[in-house]
Amino acid sequence: MKRFLTKALSVLAVSATLIPTPVAAISSADLQNINNRSQWYNPGTCTPSTANLVVTPGAGATIDLSANITLAGKDNQEKLFNFLMDGKGLNNIQAAGIVGNLMQESGLRPTADNGNHHGIVQWGGSRLTDERAAAQKYGKNPDDFTFQVLYMWYEVTQGSEKTDGALVALRAATTIEDATFAWEDKFERNGDTKGDADMQKRTGYAKDALALYGNNTGPGSTTAVSNCAGFTTNTTPSAFVDGFAIYNQGDPQWGSKPYGDATIAANGCGPSAMAMIITALTGQTVTPDVTAAYAMSKNQYSNGVGSNWTIGTVLAAHWNLNATFVGKNTAAIVSVLQKGGLIITAGKGPSPFTSGGHFIVIRAVAADGKWLVGDSAHNNTSDKEWDPTALLSSMADGSVFAISKK
Repeated sequence: MKRFLTKALSVLAVSATLIPTPVAAISSADLQNINNRSQWYNPGTCTPSTANLVVTPGAGATIDLSANITLAGKDNQEKLFNFLMDGKGLNNIQAAGIVGNLMQESGLRPTADNGNHHGIVQWGGSRLTDERAAAQKYGKNPDDFTFQVLYMWYEVTQGSEKTDGALVALRAATTIEDATFAWEDKFERNGDTKGDADMQKRTGYAKDALALYGNNTGPGSTTAVSNCAGFTTNTTPSAFVDGFAIYNQGDPQWGSKPYGDATIAANGCGPSAMAMIITALTGQTVTPDVTAAYAMSKNQYSNGVGSNWTIGTVLAAHWNLNATFVGKNTAAIVSVLQKGGLIITAGKGPSPFTSGGHFIVIRAVAADGKWLVGDSAHNNTSDKEWDPTALLSSMADGSVFAISKK
């Protein structure tokens, strides 16, 4: 449903993990309520979409093979899927592609052995030797499922498979067939070709995993959300609040410029939030059209889905800023703010978030401990104080990053 806001901040953006639903015309009653600043958010009216794609945060953080972790899930398929969807920079199609391959290789049995190859990915030769040696080094059971999952990810992020292009090919895949083939071609390397019997089996397993677990976003992440409400574009220019630049994503200077499959006004809450942060921390005037263009060049927007949660880390690096994941940790967030840093986060819920999902900036701590925000979509949020508990309840844990000067 399209909804209209007047004054400085106006446009609901499609953000981190949203899955859009069809947009309908706004009623005159809704328009009057919103112009009068009535509460517009009604969680009871939001029906999540069944669209396929869910993108998770992260770009594949390094793995600590000595860690003792517990994988969430009722069986090995779900445990692996959730692991891959928890901050690895993959969407659910790509995660399913890996699961499908390993089901074909081993049935995800860590003791699977054909005489020459062993484990969930069927390591052989030097790769099997290296997996056994790593387990011994860190005091792990080489046939432990969790250790094998960690070692597989270690291979492609830090180990012998890092430069072989498996992750690059996988992250470029946009269909279940391409994702499954990418992992086979670059990681398993069995020589299967698209359309042959073995690839059809791998793809079949992948499709089964997607159907079973496709709405999972990994432990510690939010579940999929949908874009159940939107705003028509307001042409009021951006403004300053307490000396902090609050960029309206619908500002006529940039609101109609393209971002993803629509415009900055419609989709640009992520770039707008980062434009506020970069402007504040660097002293440069960096506007949402600039950040949106750079985000697009770095594939930080998925058509039909929204900005990836990694947009903060990618844009921060380009503007020579630090980015650190902090999660929904009140003490860590306050510490960042007190040291002069800023927080970018996405979430869904009442203002300053939206029912469909929205990026905001947490910009300061008030004297009474409440938080101040920078919000590109609402006209009455950036000049008031917010209860941290209320904001945390709407924030998606995997999306909370601290941005600071180097």
